[in-house]
Amino acid sequence: MPASLGSLTPDPALADLLIGNASSFRPDLQMAEGFGRHIIIHHVAIAIELALKAYLARAGIDDDRQRQLIGHDLDRALKFAEAHGLVAPPRTRDVVELVHPYFMQGGFHREKRSWPGDITPVALDVIDELITAASQV
Repeated sequence: MPASLGSLTPDPALADLLIGNASSFRPDLQMAEGFGRHIIIHHVAIAIELALKAYLARAGIDDDRQRQLIGHDLDRALKFAEAHGLVAPPRTRDVVELVHPYFMQGGFHREKRSWPGDITPVALDVIDELITAASQV
């Protein structure tokens, strides 16, 4: 955890807002049938980012600090959340490693990669568990 974080003041209102946004981006399996896989995985990436940022907000890292230190970097968000006590759900790292490179490079605007067929149910479980963790900090 970087020393530059200073004192931490939890922001439950921001955390709740981010949890609501994460929930709204969380795709469901029916949605997966109606949209291209790249759209589903993009929604997965956004939901994971928002859930991790909700956890961090509840742990006391304010929005400005998150923008400076994390931006849209899923890998960094996960590492910061773990440094602040998150016990990441199983396979979180697998899902983040899959979507992070494309998310960071705007790769979801180009539909060309193939995603593992079983990633959607796993990713949905990860999102649900991250949202639960962010709600209970």
